Amino acid sequence: MEYWIIIDGKARGPYGVADMIRCGVTLSTPVWRQGMTEWVPAGTVRDLAGYFSVNETYHSQQLDYSTPPPSPVDPAARQSCGDSEWRAANGDDDRPPMPSTYLGWNIAATVLCCIPLGIIGIIYSAMTRGRYDQGDYAGARNASKWASVWLILSVVFGLIQGVFVLATNILSLL
Repeated sequence: MEYWIIIDGKARGPYGVADMIRCGVTLSTPVWRQGMTEWVPAGTVRDLAGYFSVNETYHSQQLDYSTPPPSPVDPAARQSCGDSEWRAANGDDDRPPMPSTYLGWNIAATVLCCIPLGIIGIIYSAMTRGRYDQGDYAGARNASKWASVWLILSVVFGLIQGVFVLATNILSLL
C-alpha cells in the first residue's frame, strides 16, 4: 500500500510504509492513499497502527486537512525524503553541502601506496555519504575528516616504503 504524506505543508509521495516511517511520520502526520476521500492523521489509519511506538498516543487536535488529495500518481513525481537531487531541484534543500568523501583518492592510494591503510580510508569515504544521506551532518564531516587522515597516512606510508625499497635495491647493487 502506498501513501502520500504532508511534510512542511507539501504533499509528498507516494511512499511505502517503511519509507514513511524512515521519513519521520508521526501519529499526527496527515496521510492519504487511493480509496480515501480525505487526508487523515496517520494514527487513525488501521493499517499503520502497528508501526508506531507503544509509548506514542494520538491526541486529536485541530489540523487543517483542506489540502486536496493529489491527482492520480505521476511516476515522475515520486520522491524520497533522502533524495538530495529531488530536493535540490525543487528548492527544498536546506542541508549543508556534503563534505568530500575522498573516495577516488583513497582507491588510488589503496592500489598505488598501501592496501591496508587505503581500505580503511575507503570505509570512511563510504561512511561520509551514508551519514550525510541520513541527516547526520556532523557525523559526515567527522567521517570525511577521517577519510582524509587515512588517505594521507596511506600515501606517506607508501612513500616511505618506496624510499626503503629503492635504498635496499641501490645497496644490493654495491
